[in-house]
Amino acid sequence: MSIQSLEKYLPQNTLKYLRVWFSEYYIHIKVTRNRNSKLGDYRKLPDNSHEITVNSTLTPQLFFLCIDP
Repeated sequence: MSIQSLEKYLPQNTLKYLRVWFSEYYIHIKVTRNRNSKLGDYRKLPDNSHEITVNSTLTPQLFFLCIDP
């Protein structure tokens, strides 16, 4: 998923912060269905990249906090 496609899930004017924070890393961001057990998840992958999953049903502010480094 491109960082630009996350814009619809985020509060206004926050995409620029993600670009800065994530610019040094290779990160897979997956937007998932609603999970009652957790809001999001982080894993470091075997190739040293990172994977962040976040529920699609979160409010923009909570979505941003879940992917905030």
